[in-house]
Amino acid sequence: MGKVEQITIGLPIELSEAVRKAVADGEFSSTDEAVIAALEDWKESRDNFGRADEDLGTAWDVGVASGKGAFQSADEIIAESRLRQAAKP
Repeated sequence: MGKVEQITIGLPIELSEAVRKAVADGEFSSTDEAVIAALEDWKESRDNFGRADEDLGTAWDVGVASGKGAFQSADEIIAESRLRQAAKP
């Protein structure tokens, strides 16, 4: 991880209890490790914000470029889905 800077934070009781429980349950070796993992998840979420929209746009473009689909309406898609579900063991 590299250099470490120590900071002090205040947590609501519910969160501090959850962190301590996660350590006591063996999910993490220390409260530091638990908080670091949570912050890494938060940072990744922030770093990826909006990426899902880009992925959806790309999927849309690929779908449009693939040509006309097999179904003409949502009702046909639903009917096909029901047939497939009924065919499952």
